[in-house]
Amino acid sequence: MGVSVALAAGCASQSQGPKPSAPATSSSPSDDLLVVSAVYGSDIYFADVTRRVDDLLHHRDGAFVTSAEWLRADPTPGWNKELVIVYEFKGRRHIFTTGEGGRVSLGQLELAKEGDAPPVKVTLKVVKVDSEEIQADNDCGANAVDDNPNTIWHSEYQANKPGLPHQIVIELVPPSEIKGFAYLPRQDGSENGGIKDFEFYVSDDGINFGKPLKEGEFKPGKEEKIETFQPVKCRFIKLKALSEINGGPWTSAAEIRVIQMGEDAAVKSHWRSIAQPAVPPSATLPDVR
Repeated sequence: MGVSVALAAGCASQSQGPKPSAPATSSSPSDDLLVVSAVYGSDIYFADVTRRVDDLLHHRDGAFVTSAEWLRADPTPGWNKELVIVYEFKGRRHIFTTGEGGRVSLGQLELAKEGDAPPVKVTLKVVKVDSEEIQADNDCGANAVDDNPNTIWHSEYQANKPGLPHQIVIELVPPSEIKGFAYLPRQDGSENGGIKDFEFYVSDDGINFGKPLKEGEFKPGKEEKIETFQPVKCRFIKLKALSEINGGPWTSAAEIRVIQMGEDAAVKSHWRSIAQPAVPPSATLPDVR
């Protein structure tokens, strides 16, 4: 199994087995080593074990054995699993991978060769939207992160038409360091719900978001809108739509994604090659959706 596999959130479960004894080690906690993210599993089933790995490395004996018992997660019972840790040591980023049953220690990680590690691919999960249309169409919030530009999240318009602002909260699995985000407007013949003025927030707990990290105005058009900022590590993001491109009460999105540290500095549009052209001005557009 390689680290290039697209990692997805697994169904972590508490182990019922006895806790093994800690392996002997001479390692001591290091203030120079920061665990950025850690995932444990196989195939596409991975559990976020960042906090557990950090605790074992810095608050125990500085070493542990890669197993479901130690990591308190078993996303693929009976499968041979691996642990992937992305960490920073003395200002440099590294990646460490070991199979199930492998020993991990601070000493091992501190001996890493110089070089930047590619980011562990983050999975996005919608945890909350203030409004979604699920009666007239299946325009639920999850459509904004399904990697399909032909589905959309759309605020309710059938039974009710709740006014702006509208917002969507998304969880990053695992928590990741990001340097931007991107918004892809709906790619069909309508512009309804296209976001104009926006605010973007980050959070560690999904409750306290504080002040906007980024605010601005998206330009009209079907192309992906990319916004960048100083790198920040977070577990949740929130995109709030303050106004609609044509002054309507709706909000829609084909896709929302984050730009991780380690991605191409050019931050090229992910959807540029598949975005559909807008319909000609002579076309008749529906009043809603």
